[in-house]
Amino acid sequence: MKNTIGLKKSDALIILLFAALCVLLFLLPLFATGGNVTAVIWCGGEKFREIDLSSVEESYEIEVNGCVLSVEKGKIAFVSSTCRDKLCKKSGHLSKNGDTAACVPNKVVVRIENGKETFDAVAS
Repeated sequence: MKNTIGLKKSDALIILLFAALCVLLFLLPLFATGGNVTAVIWCGGEKFREIDLSSVEESYEIEVNGCVLSVEKGKIAFVSSTCRDKLCKKSGHLSKNGDTAACVPNKVVVRIENGKETFDAVAS
């Protein structure tokens, strides 16, 4: 059978290895652990509590000024609030450095910190 696209076996192997490398580099951040992940909870402009999310063994909930937060290993989320719009619940789970969610009417802010600076983009 004649090769109609002009590729040798070695060319196909190089393309396959390159594609596998691309997939690996794409999936690597999904499985990388960033060390200690800390949730800092602010209430009324003052630091209310810091929670080391990487050391959480069992899930639990805490109430902060009318908001209920679900704390799990490596992540935290608003699960209920006394505010009218409930936009804070739509922020989902926070788990990466810099993730932030707020319930403005109740003056509660949650921010994830791990001590490492990460950047989405660099402007010059």
